[in-house]
Amino acid sequence: MPYFKDTENKLHFLESLEYSYFLPQGSVEISEAEAQEIRQLANTLTPEEQQAALIKSYDSSLTLYFDSKAKEKNYDNRISCSVRAGYPGPFQAEGLAFATWMDTCNAICYQILSDVQAGLRPIPTFEEVTLEFPTLIW
Repeated sequence: MPYFKDTENKLHFLESLEYSYFLPQGSVEISEAEAQEIRQLANTLTPEEQQAALIKSYDSSLTLYFDSKAKEKNYDNRISCSVRAGYPGPFQAEGLAFATWMDTCNAICYQILSDVQAGLRPIPTFEEVTLEFPTLIW
């Protein structure tokens, strides 16, 4: 399993390199030993700091995920796609479909966060989170 660290020395891993677009910009591959060092350092963080770091990591992954979905239809990113929803024209329907889907995904993420914080479920991987998203129908 390949490990990576981002520019803030946060640890990331991928089950497959085909998902490398989920990594924050500037991430570099590291060895198992380096990954273990970062894990040990993370154990010195308070629970609040660990939670904040995890949420930031998931937020970055979610932004990249939304951007990659928008790029499937040749938009620059999630913003250039969703802004189309507000303007009449040939791309309004796509923009509305995307913005609605993205808002639904965000609501799912907030529910997952609430459930994890309440102890109702374990912390899922980001890939597990995306499996709970509905299919984007353009």
